Amino acid sequence: MSTGSSGAQAGNITVAAPLSWTAGTTLTLNAANDITVNAPISFGGAAGAGLSLNATHALAINSAITIRGIGALAYDASSADNLSFGLTGSGCTAGIAYLSSTGSALTADAGGTLSVNGSAYTLVYTMAQLDGIDGVAASTTAVSQYGLSGKYALAGNIDATGTTYTGALIGYGSTIFSGALERLGHTISSKTIEAPGTDNIGLVGKSSGTLRDIGLVGGGVTGQLYTGALLGYNQSGTIAQA
Repeated sequence: MSTGSSGAQAGNITVAAPLSWTAGTTLTLNAANDITVNAPISFGGAAGAGLSLNATHALAINSAITIRGIGALAYDASSADNLSFGLTGSGCTAGIAYLSSTGSALTADAGGTLSVNGSAYTLVYTMAQLDGIDGVAASTTAVSQYGLSGKYALAGNIDATGTTYTGALIGYGSTIFSGALERLGHTISSKTIEAPGTDNIGLVGKSSGTLRDIGLVGGGVTGQLYTGALLGYNQSGTIAQA
């Protein structure tokens, strides 16, 4: 479905009723102006299943988008500032969730993919995967390199209960996160960092990249200089709606 840029109409598309499919088909919405998702969308489970949302201006996701098992989601907006997940003072009212084909929460890839403004994102399902982005696990110092310049998104809510970290999870020590991290409307809960003699402490220690829509619930952070729940030291990076 597409809207044109000429004529008297605004060129907007609104999803006003629930949509769901399990076949290997892709729904593409192209808007000359805005796309607003006001009703749930659920798809996936077969090769070729997908959803493509292309807004020339703003994309507002005000209801849940769920990918069950195999499924490809791609969305584009004119800028990061023109993408929203129904953010309120108490958090996001909507989000994008990657689930199993039966609808249960995932701890590993089940075939879902994400592309934002033409760039592929790595989906993060667990705290261990999040902690491994910089190559040094803040809880065990084990090495599990994903890449500091990569693009990442939370596939669902993540609970850090039971683990105490001794440093920043991303951008540990002398490393700097230069990529992008998006939460897609999800939260990281009960994250605890205890590093009273260390500078640059937070979920991200040092960043020159983009942190967007990051929601943190509960937990606590202790550090020395440049300490925060989300970010310790911002080195010309971008923080949006977090």
